[in-house]
Formats: sequence, structure tokens, C-alpha cells
Amino acid sequence: MRHWVSTYCFKLSNEALGAILVCLVGSVYPSKSESH
Repeated sequence: MRHWVSTYCFKLSNEALGAILVCLVGSVYPSKSESH
């Protein structure tokens, strides 16, 4: 479920630097909360 992150980052990163933040946040924030 991390494939969309790559595409999301790549697409947004091309449009704005804000995407980089989203990518970093997604990378820094582990899926511990959703560790079912």
C-alpha cells in the first residue's frame, strides 16, 4: 500500500515542492498505527 506514495510523490514533486513534504512525512511516519 506504499506504491501510490511513489506515484503521488513523483506526480506532485513535479508540480510543487509541497509533494516532497508529503513524501517525507509518509516515509517518516511508519504504519505503526495501522499495524493490524
